[in-house]
Amino acid sequence: MINLKSFAISLVFLALFCSVNNTNFVYANAIAPTFDTVVTTDGKYPVTEFETATVGQDRADYLARANAHNSFAKSLSSYQPVIEKLLTEQQLVVLSETLTSSAIVAHSTKKFDAVNYYYIKSLNTLDLSNFAHAISLVLEPQIGTLVNDVNAALSNNFTEISELQAQYAKAKTKLDQQAIKNKISANETNFETLNFTLQSFTAYANADYDNGKINASKAIEYSPNYADAYFMRGLNLIATKNSTDAMIDFTSAIEKDPTFVDAYNNRGMLYIEANDPEKAIADFTMCISLRPDLVNAYIQRGTLYYKQNKKDLALADFNQALTIDSKNAQTYLKRGNIYFDKGAFDLALIDFEKATDLGISDASVLLVIGNINFDQKKFPEAITAYYKYLAISRNDITVYVKLGNCFDQLKQYDTAIVEYTNALAFDKTVQMYSLRANDYFLLAASNKTFYDSTISDCSAIIALDAVNADAYLLRGRSYKALLNQDPAIADFSKVIELNPENAKLAAAFNFRAWCYVAKGGNSNNVHATQDFLKALIVDPANPNYDYSLAQFYDSIKQATPDTINAYKAFLKKAAANPEYKDKVEAAKKRIVELGGQL
Repeated sequence: MINLKSFAISLVFLALFCSVNNTNFVYANAIAPTFDTVVTTDGKYPVTEFETATVGQDRADYLARANAHNSFAKSLSSYQPVIEKLLTEQQLVVLSETLTSSAIVAHSTKKFDAVNYYYIKSLNTLDLSNFAHAISLVLEPQIGTLVNDVNAALSNNFTEISELQAQYAKAKTKLDQQAIKNKISANETNFETLNFTLQSFTAYANADYDNGKINASKAIEYSPNYADAYFMRGLNLIATKNSTDAMIDFTSAIEKDPTFVDAYNNRGMLYIEANDPEKAIADFTMCISLRPDLVNAYIQRGTLYYKQNKKDLALADFNQALTIDSKNAQTYLKRGNIYFDKGAFDLALIDFEKATDLGISDASVLLVIGNINFDQKKFPEAITAYYKYLAISRNDITVYVKLGNCFDQLKQYDTAIVEYTNALAFDKTVQMYSLRANDYFLLAASNKTFYDSTISDCSAIIALDAVNADAYLLRGRSYKALLNQDPAIADFSKVIELNPENAKLAAAFNFRAWCYVAKGGNSNNVHATQDFLKALIVDPANPNYDYSLAQFYDSIKQATPDTINAYKAFLKKAAANPEYKDKVEAAKKRIVELGGQL
């Protein structure tokens, strides 16, 4: 006859995984809350019909199983918050007691109609619609469908056994009894197959993979053609890193059932592991042909196509995957990579941002988002992405520099300085000091104390690079702004000595000339005149140097024609440039004041 312990395990297993309908749960609780007392509310099977004294051994068996049940229930608690939405541990305990005690008591007293009645009633308390979804969320997606199917088969099988047992009790001849007994035997073999398959899953869910393999093997012994048993053994083999035997089992499952989608899916994953992309693609293609809504198959096949540089095929698969599941963050990420490779940066940015909105916190993705926004001059968006990136990877100097660049573009120089300072904490280089020094100099226009910070950073640059013309030029300008003419002249002279590109060389002559003017005296004026003229020789296209010369002549009362000619030279170069609008108007006015003609 049927194995009561196996039956109890199966019922407890059902109770563990299925959500509970509150109304039916209360009713089920009222059926049989303990082993010692069986209470019904509808009177169909009164408690007086049961001989509770005969169930002592079955009660002991159940209590032994209850410990395993409690351990399993606790292990499920780690899958929060999914499981807590479906059931609570207290509901598990009470429901499993209800199902098991009712059925065991009824079976032990040979009230087979009652066994079937209780079993069907208990199944009605379970909301199986959430079953597959719950499993798919906490374990592999294919498990939910498999266990649902096995449970349905187990329910039908047990119902048939119960009905046959009831018929056997009513049979009038030995011939009839034997015929029924043969049917019962065949069904019990099927029952054990299903039950061991479920026990294999229970072990798998508890990470007890050795017992998972043992139970699946027992199921195969009962029914060598049962595909689900091979599949469950394959899952347990994967968990123990035995991919070779797992692939054999998935192949066996496919041979027993050529429509076994999840076996194709898992074998495809193993082909990926074995670096056999063509066979993997074939298996995922078969998955899609059998189940067109299987998201994982599109994602895996698309990923393989992408690695083969078949980006259009990959894009088509990712598009289809997102049509089915629009909240799959990884798929947005993968599609974004294709758009990025194709140069469709706007589309890539949309997908990458969607992926992060859905929970992807991959630092490299955040960095790409930041860089795309930076290149598109969307600096606030770039800043947001970079800060998220730094929350994950704080030691990336390049991102601090990028942040500083963003704030520079937004003219938030004080914040840019903070980021360049962060970069300097990791890498004290000429570039880092230069970026910060330039921002200190810009802030000094409204707060002269920042000239000292500029000078300090420029000195640090020069200590690292004694021939850095930019550092001498910027430090000289800072000294000049602080009216420290001699060190300023020394720095400009160093720039001239280094003979940099014309623009910098001309600037050095021009700034040194004004330092000589500030010092005063005829000899300094001579030096100033020479430097203003040298600036014009080095960079004759720059109207600023004509204007400087004109202003200098004006300040020392140089002969009027020389001053007027200098202003006119400036106007010739600058009149069409709106950048010099104010200076152009001032030059025109001064020419007229000096008696010249425009």
